[in-house]
Amino acid sequence: MKKIIYFIFIFTSSYAWAGWEIFNMNESEGSNLVFLYDSSTIKKNGEVVKVWTMFNSDHPKTTTTGKKYSSALSLKIYNCKEVKTEILHLVFYSGLDGTGNSVQSHDWDESEIKMKHFVPNSIDDSLYKIVCKNK
Repeated sequence: MKKIIYFIFIFTSSYAWAGWEIFNMNESEGSNLVFLYDSSTIKKNGEVVKVWTMFNSDHPKTTTTGKKYSSALSLKIYNCKEVKTEILHLVFYSGLDGTGNSVQSHDWDESEIKMKHFVPNSIDDSLYKIVCKNK
């Protein structure tokens, strides 16, 4: 429990200045996971919202190609009316907070993506409730 409290304190104090806000935290497979969004990047166009998100893990994770990463930045797109989401850009980093080396990245063309419904009470749902709250 002390480890989780310390992890929360470190992450919450370091993001206040940058527009990054925590929207979900959990523990999975022995790792503390923190999910954040940058409120200064929220862009609304009708029912569509784009926002940059960040993921941090206190224990390195492994990409599908076998590369280790501790954080990831992603550009998410939400359709607030249809309650759907997808990722447009994703970069994995060796260090926390999008620092260190970029170990892998992916880009998807917005005209070619197919947004999907997400599970209620999921991480995507947590962010949807924030970025689509005025819709």
